[in-house]
Amino acid sequence: MPIYAYRCPDCNTTLEDFRFLSRRDELPECDKCGTPMLRDISAECRGIRSPNFHKPIEMFSIAPNTPEEVKELRDAGATFTPELVPLAHNRTEKKRLMKVAGVVEMS
Repeated sequence: MPIYAYRCPDCNTTLEDFRFLSRRDELPECDKCGTPMLRDISAECRGIRSPNFHKPIEMFSIAPNTPEEVKELRDAGATFTPELVPLAHNRTEKKRLMKVAGVVEMS
């Protein structure tokens, strides 16, 4: 799923969101002030993202299978769901955890 950027016209809050292409124009409401956010196409083109994902990403593709893999990801700073699925809270963390797990992101 692609990442879309949105910006609140009232309080300037930003949001990045993974969405299906068919939902890209459904405007989310700002968490701070409740105003409908506008799509920030210029941020998408420049690759400028908010520092954190709106909702952490569950990284099923690198879910550990052994206690050693859990320890390796924990040592790298990973947080987990109760089912031990690693969570990424921003793009930098996602890339770092993928590298630790030996996984390469393909576009």
